[in-house]
Amino acid sequence: MNNLILTTKGKLKIKQYIEICKKKKKRILELGLDTAEKTKIRSLTDIYIELNVDPYVIDAEGVTYSFYITDHICEKLSLTLNIDYVKGINIDYLKSISIGVREKTKMVNTNIV
Repeated sequence: MNNLILTTKGKLKIKQYIEICKKKKKRILELGLDTAEKTKIRSLTDIYIELNVDPYVIDAEGVTYSFYITDHICEKLSLTLNIDYVKGINIDYLKSISIGVREKTKMVNTNIV
């Protein structure tokens, strides 16, 4: 899990992205350029989960992901590190540190007696 935390700007950017996707999908379907039998526009929550779980392009500046808006057409979403999202603390890492500290504390306390 990547543990990316969206900022207020990031949430707004994704909401705007979703609206753009809805408009593009509607226009594509009106023109008969594609179908949308298997595809739905993702919600903010859907995108947040996918950004944290699924593989995507990530580099020092941010993340880029393409989401399908119709059965064969994607729309790219790019989020910038420290503007649209921040990297959160890895909970599993914290747990492992906590367990290690507890074990060391037990050893120190038993050596004192």
